[in-house]
Amino acid sequence: MKLFNASTRQELAAFKGNSDEVISFAFSPDGKRLVTGSWSDTVRIWDVITGHELLRLKGGGGIAFAPDGNTIATNYGNTARLWRASVGKE
Repeated sequence: MKLFNASTRQELAAFKGNSDEVISFAFSPDGKRLVTGSWSDTVRIWDVITGHELLRLKGGGGIAFAPDGNTIATNYGNTARLWRASVGKE
């Protein structure tokens, strides 16, 4: 997955490592992290500037950051989970 500047179409970062198609993504409220969800039931948290993976979580396809940036909500099938975004604890 790649991140581009919409105005200049310049590539800003590449996020490599998803083993399956990314089906959802969300930016943290401060714009410093990106969370992606894939069909492989994997959620990854990325550093937007470097493109490096910060955390990998199991159990999500749909995702959202809470407004405070400290919690991520995920869902997969009939299961919804809340995670601490900084440490990946459910």
